[in-house]
Amino acid sequence: MPTQTNYQPVLGYGHYIVVMRQSAVDLDALATARADDGANLSAWLDKTKAISGNAVVKDSGAGSTFEVQINPSTLTITNAELASNVAKLTFAAATNAAVGDRIRVASLPSPFASLNGTVTVTAVTTTPAHTISFALNGTNITAASVNAGTVATGLYPLDGTGKPIRLLNITSLNLNPSTNTDSVITHDQETLGSAIPMALSDTNTFPFEGSTIIKSVDHKILEVIRMFTTSEGLAVKYLREGPVGTTKKTLCYGMITGLQEGGAGGARQTYSGTLTSIGPVFTIADNT
Repeated sequence: MPTQTNYQPVLGYGHYIVVMRQSAVDLDALATARADDGANLSAWLDKTKAISGNAVVKDSGAGSTFEVQINPSTLTITNAELASNVAKLTFAAATNAAVGDRIRVASLPSPFASLNGTVTVTAVTTTPAHTISFALNGTNITAASVNAGTVATGLYPLDGTGKPIRLLNITSLNLNPSTNTDSVITHDQETLGSAIPMALSDTNTFPFEGSTIIKSVDHKILEVIRMFTTSEGLAVKYLREGPVGTTKKTLCYGMITGLQEGGAGGARQTYSGTLTSIGPVFTIADNT
């Protein structure tokens, strides 16, 4: 009896996005990332730093703007100071903050009210006393205990420096390229008055479908894209890796539109949308 061979389809891609305002799109950086078969790709979108977990979306209190908090937590400040244009906040327990994180400082009373606002962490101590530092120009304020003040952690920046978000459970996503052309009508004997097409530009779209867990980062980010793409001028970096077993990569900037929610089952929600590229779409071929 012949031996049966089991075949498994080579499926599975990695899909990663970084959300940003369109003003942060850098086509030169995209070209650099693609050069040398993607040798500079991690500087453009480092998938090893992809984040997951729960997230919340909050109105920032300034019109139509918002804040996305990844793995959100609220820390109570116990001590504050400002010295040599560096603010330092102290907490009773570990903060789990890291250098480069965006945080929102709120409700600090006088004389520390100038420390309130959204800032970028420049230093962290992970042993008692647990502290977070950030740059802030101002007159020195002597360290003192405080009876009010909180820090909201995990704010997602929109300047292109945010960590990648992996879109899980994508059920369909394909590149649909098209070439926009014009034509020149010839009047010579050889072509007999033919219309000769000229390629002018490319249009690349990625229709996609998937499902998310409603509390997860990818679901909340897609909700933000759906609600704020127009008012905030949102774009994304996009990276697709795969299929599994290959080294092929597709990368571009783009704008996600037409997001529609589908059926929900328990805590899971289906959706569909379209990613339209801004600038070129580069493919790094599988040369292994």
